[in-house]
Amino acid sequence: MLMRPIAAAAATVVAAALAGLAAYAGPLQLDAARAQSSTPRRVSLELFGSRVARPTIPADSLTAMVRRVCTDCHSEGVLAGELSLEKFDVAKAAETPAIAEKMIAKPQAGMMPQPGAPRPGGDTLIQLATTLEQVLDKARARDPILADEPSSD
Repeated sequence: MLMRPIAAAAATVVAAALAGLAAYAGPLQLDAARAQSSTPRRVSLELFGSRVARPTIPADSLTAMVRRVCTDCHSEGVLAGELSLEKFDVAKAAETPAIAEKMIAKPQAGMMPQPGAPRPGGDTLIQLATTLEQVLDKARARDPILADEPSSD
């Protein structure tokens, strides 16, 4: 009997937190590459038994964002962190798993983009990390040895 009020209170807190996060992150901004791509797919997120749908950014648009934003520092000419992302393709992230793992971890830790550097709008960095994780997970499901192989970065 006490569980219903607690569950309702928890749902209210989570909903308020998500609303605050959405307000902080701002609206999802579309770039030219995404605007020209096909209709975005939708991912369902389950939250306390109710499904919430949100658009996902196609891998080719994420690749265009990486090349537009990340290559200011991570290019063949600059090689910040001894890393070039000029040829990186989000859809082919499993070909360079060590680089993809860095691209998941660094933004999640708030280390990239560096303070003061241009940042993509909305939840683009979250979408990038999620997409890279999905690409790596699919590749590892097909070939578990990929998880142990060093990349050629």
